[in-house]
Amino acid sequence: MVKAMPGRLPANISQDELEMVKAMEETAVEMQKEHPDLDIMQHVNTSVAARDPPEDLLLVLREPHMVRTLEDTGLSWEDETTRVKIGLLPHGNPKHHSHPELRVDSSHKLCLPCHDAFNYYCRYKSETPSMVGASTEGWPNSVIHHHNFASLMASRDLFECDLCRRVADGLVGQYGDVLTYENMKRYRIEMCWRSKKEVDKPKIFFAIVESGITKGTYNFNIVYIMDVWSAEQHAASFNLPFAADNAYDYDMDSPTSQQLAKHWLNLCLSDEDDQHKLCNSKIEGYMPTRLLDVASSEADGMLRLIVTEGLQHEAFITLSHCWGHNEQPILTMENLEERWIDCLCIVQDSGEDWLHEAKMMTPTYRQALLNISADATDAADSGLFQTRRPNDYVPLSLTVTGLGQTCRFTPALVFQFSWIYNAPTFDRAWVHRERQLSRRVLHFTDDQMVWECCGTAGHGFAGNMIPGKPLISRAFGIDNKQHVHGLQQPGNDDLASGEEELHFSWDDICENISRKRLTVLTDMPVVLSSLAEDFAVLLQNKDQYLAGLWRYTLPRGLLWEAENRRRQTAKLPYIAPSWSWMAVSCPTTFDARKSGFYHITYEVVEVQNIDLRFQHANDTFGPLSRGALALQGYMRQLRFTFEGSFADDDYVCKLFVIENGLKRLVGPHWHNYEGFLFELKCDRIVEDRTLDCYCLFVSTKMVGSLGKSWTELSALLLKPDEQGEWQRIGIITFKDFYALQVRYAMTKRLTKSKTRIFWKKKHDQVREHQTASWKLYKAEKDRQRDGGEEEPKDAEADVWMPEPDPADLYAFDFGLEMKGLAVLRQETVVVV
Repeated sequence: MVKAMPGRLPANISQDELEMVKAMEETAVEMQKEHPDLDIMQHVNTSVAARDPPEDLLLVLREPHMVRTLEDTGLSWEDETTRVKIGLLPHGNPKHHSHPELRVDSSHKLCLPCHDAFNYYCRYKSETPSMVGASTEGWPNSVIHHHNFASLMASRDLFECDLCRRVADGLVGQYGDVLTYENMKRYRIEMCWRSKKEVDKPKIFFAIVESGITKGTYNFNIVYIMDVWSAEQHAASFNLPFAADNAYDYDMDSPTSQQLAKHWLNLCLSDEDDQHKLCNSKIEGYMPTRLLDVASSEADGMLRLIVTEGLQHEAFITLSHCWGHNEQPILTMENLEERWIDCLCIVQDSGEDWLHEAKMMTPTYRQALLNISADATDAADSGLFQTRRPNDYVPLSLTVTGLGQTCRFTPALVFQFSWIYNAPTFDRAWVHRERQLSRRVLHFTDDQMVWECCGTAGHGFAGNMIPGKPLISRAFGIDNKQHVHGLQQPGNDDLASGEEELHFSWDDICENISRKRLTVLTDMPVVLSSLAEDFAVLLQNKDQYLAGLWRYTLPRGLLWEAENRRRQTAKLPYIAPSWSWMAVSCPTTFDARKSGFYHITYEVVEVQNIDLRFQHANDTFGPLSRGALALQGYMRQLRFTFEGSFADDDYVCKLFVIENGLKRLVGPHWHNYEGFLFELKCDRIVEDRTLDCYCLFVSTKMVGSLGKSWTELSALLLKPDEQGEWQRIGIITFKDFYALQVRYAMTKRLTKSKTRIFWKKKHDQVREHQTASWKLYKAEKDRQRDGGEEEPKDAEADVWMPEPDPADLYAFDFGLEMKGLAVLRQETVVVV
């Protein structure tokens, strides 16, 4: 899906959503007029954000301050037919601004627009009281950084401005596919900040805005963030036990870098802060089957493969890296005596040895003293060490000469650790497993050395930019090292607690690992097995593991969604049952929790029997040869006719229900006002113009947000196989009006026009009941949240929904007039 530029509304936005956005923006503008000293912070309200809450983002609706015009920024400007030609001129006239002069204390190069922006920022902060007062009333808390993208790119390339390079990287990372010639001229960069001086953690935000149109939630997007430190705050992070003239200025293979790595390791081993209990838990006496004797190479330059049987236990280190495409030496039965070794320490032509050692990877990586991760390269012969630009990991340091104040600016964590999005190792499933198992990881990246361990309460990370005592929490975002045994560690506020949250965390891990690549697709159940074993222990062995899912979360766990789908013609080997997300071998999502929405959900399918047959009888967490679920619920025969597709691969189609051999049109999936009325998500790309299948209803849900409520009905899409069993081919969610139409069968056939009128009448009958029920439900939730006021007394309390049977499909429609309708019968199907 191509991301829309700010100011450009998505192609598939409904009129209802447009009205909601307009109302929100009007409210925000009025609030800022009434309270000019308050800031508007945007909270990301998605299911992904519920799993990994990002920091709130600033929204500045005021027009920014402009220090100088584009023509006075030191760039010549010439429009050509298909590009903008930019050249260097002498620096613009500095008399255009009278802000205090800045002194750059670090080695960074800054262009004139950057100097201007920071001059204005420093004066704003130095002359603004703790609350914005009369002396600065009307000062905008934003300034034009660059008048357009072309100017930004020119400062990056021609001036070699370090900050512009960082901002440009953030811009390209988000909008690289749509940075057209027109867009390079149309959009500007604004530098903005919180208006209150006493904000605990000052930050500077860089946003892109389309010039010439009103700013708002769609026309303002953050592309880069910097943290602001006082010199004293940042110096406190350099609590190093060794001397260094410049704590940043060293290569990763230098003595200083070696000292830093040892310092991090010693902090973790000593556990002086009592936050590394998990890091130091291990099984005494464990040794891998084979090790490389590195110490002996110092004497004769030869590495030796050591078989550890009978040897005294010693500490050992593991390695994570990508093999690459070049031919690598491998260990076989033939060269075993010659002590050749490959990076897996496995005899590659022995199936028995491979199975044994693959299973032993779990204790090997878990019991290692340290895991070294070569994150900058995609080949085994590329080494650990990279040539780096010092300014990538040195904070920008500025002194306001007139005030004697020094500030240091570092990338916010999401940008400081943005290397993970391009690191070859973070794209590999086996390396991901190794990282999850390891208690400590030393990352060698393309721009810095990073420490990661299982320390709790923000003691699990450190890097070159903050090299002293680890101070960072959740540095890797959604790719966080969610070591399973740390999920319930005391004091670890970033990880889950409670059975429900533990299963949500399992969904997070599965979503993450589904995005990793595997050379051999059938390896996925093996990769996931060790994490599943850990979860089983965490759940006190009271739950049953089901090929990437858990019995506790069924049936909702069956409603995963496939992304980046493969074509129907792509023949995959058997990996897992069709109801398991592993079967599709592509990125998947679990939409179990939606942030910001009240909802009531009832499951309407029952799991009657589970039949699992394992490839290896003693490995109940490993790959299956067969997995069958007997499900009892309500079925509907459906037909979809396709008319094309949106750019984001959402299908444009019509839906029919087949009843007694006749097809009844439910309707198209898009309504100009309501938006999507049903969402079809197939497990493979559908290339035929017609799809015939069945749906098995899984859950019915009432959802409410911003004073509105609606009903959703989620179902599995199934097709029968030659054995009379069923294969999952996707999922579908029916919204509100369409949900009602597929819940019931019609007892008589009507004309096309009368059918629509008939369903509209039925919908109106239940709408009033549902609205009243929803208001009571929300009032009760508000009462519980606010602390125990008396229950609201309502004359319509009798319409509150009764406690339904687990398989009651009609929980929200029990007041419906049944004339002309027939209730569906339950069926039992076996899904494999």
